[in-house]
Amino acid sequence: MTINTVNESPPEFIAPWSPTSPYYVLTVPERQPPPSYLTTMVAIDPDNDVVTYMMTNNTSNFSLAPNTGQWR
Repeated sequence: MTINTVNESPPEFIAPWSPTSPYYVLTVPERQPPPSYLTTMVAIDPDNDVVTYMMTNNTSNFSLAPNTGQWR
């Protein structure tokens, strides 16, 4: 058996996300053409591991870049 890494510390998101307020609130103009830029989520991993982003509820209305955290 080979273990490459153990995640001792989960990634930490940068404000406005916080453990007491674990969400982002965005306002998107009604006629904003897709795929317009919305925001970029930023997380730092205390173990210096690579952070990968993913949506848990996939939708065709939005996309999330797994390597950059950029929402469109």
